[in-house]
Amino acid sequence: MRNIVLIFIMQILVSNQCGAVTYAWWVTYELESKIESFQNIAVTELNSDFKSISILSCSPPATFSEEECAEIESNNLKLSVEGDFNSDGIIEVWRIGVAKSGQGQYYKILFATSKSGKLLHSLSTKYDRPGFSAFLVRGEILSWVMCMECGHLADVVWSGNAFMLDWGEDYG
Repeated sequence: MRNIVLIFIMQILVSNQCGAVTYAWWVTYELESKIESFQNIAVTELNSDFKSISILSCSPPATFSEEECAEIESNNLKLSVEGDFNSDGIIEVWRIGVAKSGQGQYYKILFATSKSGKLLHSLSTKYDRPGFSAFLVRGEILSWVMCMECGHLADVVWSGNAFMLDWGEDYG
């Protein structure tokens, strides 16, 4: 037992000498869905199975701490994005959230509204828990990332008549 305690103390000392230990909070982050509409858009307009949603945000009402928001920003990620990602001349306002179906299934969601608040597009993927995700914009490419330090992401691509998720291959 004494050896285990000594090893633990040595790990702490080495960690302190090498810099701060970082914790990947986004891996365990969870947010239960709480609302049945967002800006006059019923959750059933996003997906007929949805019972409730919550929007991930660093703006009030924020769902992340100031430190978490700073880390999201330092990784060049965003929780909302504006752009014309289908080249139709209409600026889309994209948001990210979590949802829960009436059967208790969790989803990660993203959706776009017009600047006036009209729902334009909605995409979702089933997940085992209501966790972190964010946007990464690379030039004209909008990507939906599932964590900050992994390669699990999907490009949000326009097919000519609808947005789709292109999961490609994970990297990193």
